[in-house]
Amino acid sequence: MPTNKSKSEISDNTIDGTFSHANVIKDNGKIESQQNNNTVSDKENNNQIIQGSQHIIIQVNNTCSTGDTSEKITNIKAEAQISFMISGTGDKKLKTTLKALEKHLQGLADDVTMTIIDVDEGSLKFVLQGTPEGLERIERLFNSGELTEIFEVPIESVEFIEPEKEKLAFTITGDISYTDVAKLKAAVTGVDEKELLIKKIRTYRGKEKLNLRGADLRGAYLIRADLSEANLSGADLSGAGLRGAYLIRADLSEANLSGAYLSEAYLSGADLSGAYLNGAYLNGAYLSEAYLSRAYLIRADLSGADLREADLSGADLSGAYLKRTSINENTNLESKWRVVWKIVNEGGQNLDLREADLRGADLRVADLRGAYLIRADLIGADLRGADLRGAYLSGAYLIRADLSGADLSGAYLIRADLSEADLSGADLSGAYLRGANLSGADLSEADLSRAYLSRAELEKSIVINTKFSSNSQGMNEQLKQDLIQKGAIFEDSLEDPVLAPIRR
Repeated sequence: MPTNKSKSEISDNTIDGTFSHANVIKDNGKIESQQNNNTVSDKENNNQIIQGSQHIIIQVNNTCSTGDTSEKITNIKAEAQISFMISGTGDKKLKTTLKALEKHLQGLADDVTMTIIDVDEGSLKFVLQGTPEGLERIERLFNSGELTEIFEVPIESVEFIEPEKEKLAFTITGDISYTDVAKLKAAVTGVDEKELLIKKIRTYRGKEKLNLRGADLRGAYLIRADLSEANLSGADLSGAGLRGAYLIRADLSEANLSGAYLSEAYLSGADLSGAYLNGAYLNGAYLSEAYLSRAYLIRADLSGADLREADLSGADLSGAYLKRTSINENTNLESKWRVVWKIVNEGGQNLDLREADLRGADLRVADLRGAYLIRADLIGADLRGADLRGAYLSGAYLIRADLSGADLSGAYLIRADLSEADLSGADLSGAYLRGANLSGADLSEADLSRAYLSRAELEKSIVINTKFSSNSQGMNEQLKQDLIQKGAIFEDSLEDPVLAPIRR
């Protein structure tokens, strides 16, 4: 049945729709239709909220004229529906939401001067300013029971907040996070949204759990902040300063903590499933019983961290530093990373690691003397300063591995693939490199004296100030001249070798 339109309606955005779809105002101001497949209904309060993947949508209805106050406002239904997002940034869609609510309240109060001047927490509190008559009318409608909801969202309270009756607090219920409150408040007051969030965290006294899901806290300075049991799921905390922060049992699932400073932070029992912790500083952090399933910990510093009883199933620890990290038999850690932990903390001397998967592992300064790494996958591994004297690396895959400063003297690298590896400053004296692929490898300042180079591939390798021996197996005059031309030195053929300048 068609409804009578009044000035309290949002005529700009009125559209025809069906109850099986919600019409959503997008960033560009256009209205698009989407399936209500994530609807959560509270039938008792007639409160319907659609939770999207990144925002909350309050389902609202156009209302009939409120001129006839004998009819309960709650009984008025509309044929068309409009949905307004109350999240996102303070842009067009957010301002449209506030404008729509403002216009509706102006119609109810019969006061075109009524405006929303602030947003506060609670369920969701709007502070209204208008004529005394308009504000009193809103209060009277609520107290008489004629106004019990707005856009089908139940009204919790309506009360004056100043004796002069210049401002009215209008509170509605709903599943509202402080992130949403901050977005609305920023749109109304012009205060920076991140500043509001940081202030809220710093003044938090633990009376109730903080709901900061999806919050933008990039680079925020939150050292020793208390965020225990807070909901920070999907929040962006990349680069944030959280050293010594209390995040015990906090929900950080799917949060972005890349590059965040979490040294000595308390994260026991926290949910970090699917979180992005790439390059994060977690040295000395307390992560016992933390849930890190499917977390991204690429190049994270976990030195000295407590991971006892933690769940790291499916976590990516490529390049993660595990020196002095505490784990136990109940730490759910894939076998690959347990091996890495063992090498880093207990040493890998003479260890049998044939065909082991050590791709991308951080094995800096590891003791791997005499280790059996035949056909092991060490692609992209960090072996800077590692001790690999006499190690068996024949057929190993060391593509793009960082072996700068490593000691590989006497190591067996027969047919090993060292293409594009960084061997700058490495000691390869007396190493067996027969048939090894060194194409594109950086051998600057490395020592290959007395190395066995028969059939070794040195094409496009960097040999500036690299030491070779004229009598090395596989060395011929043509190869020697080619290497000298590229900056190599042959000490046994020069009385006082002159080092060539290094070009980086």
